[in-house]
Parts: sequence; C-alpha cells; structure tokens
Amino acid sequence: MGNDKVFYVGPGRLNWSAKRAFVTRGMAYEATATQAATPEEAVDTRALGAKFDGLDDRDLYVMAKDDEPVGPRIGVTNVPESTLKMSASYELVVRERKLKSRQWRISLGVTALIGVAGWIFAIFDLWACVK
Repeated sequence: MGNDKVFYVGPGRLNWSAKRAFVTRGMAYEATATQAATPEEAVDTRALGAKFDGLDDRDLYVMAKDDEPVGPRIGVTNVPESTLKMSASYELVVRERKLKSRQWRISLGVTALIGVAGWIFAIFDLWACVK
C-alpha cells in the first residue's frame, strides 16, 4: 500500500504510480454512484457498503448467488437490482480475499515460528555438545 496513488489522466483512464494497483471499497461504490440516474440512487449506492457490512458471509453468499431480489432484504429501494447483485458479488469477493490474505499471514507466521524454534533447539543442542 504505502505509495500506491491513483492519478486521473482522462475519461476512463487511470495512471498508477506503483506497480500494484487496487481499488478500495469506497472508490468502487463512489464509481458506481456516479452512474446513478437520480440523486437518491447515488446516495443509496454510496451507503451499500454499510448495508452489506451488517450481513454475515452466508447471507451475503445467498444474496449474491440466488435469483431473489436483494433490495427488499437490505432495505434499499432506489438502486436497480442489477447494481445490488453486482455489489453483493463484489462484497463477497472482497471478503474472500481478506480471508485468504489472513490465512496466508497466519501460515507465514507459523512457518517463521517453527523456523525460529528449530534454530533455538539447534543452538541448545550444539551448546549441550560443547559442554
């Protein structure tokens, strides 16, 4: 993250100042809100992140994958159903990426801990042999 910055170059084009580029949740909802047909739709679209935060992963998965409308389930009426489905799918992907990232960090930490423990035991073993 750190030095990753986005600079606007022109319509539909972005110039990334770092090799790794990513879009934050807020940017994604803001970009979606710019396509809104009415001001009410734009306001509701910007608030979708907070609406989806209150859902657990199972409910979000069901909303993203089934054919039932999402709007009545989260109390949103001014946003088209296609936008709601897309946003639910986006939230699901974001949560899956966070989970995988967390699992990777835990795995890396456990591997490092095992490596350090191995070195400690090797040093104690060597010390015992020297005595």
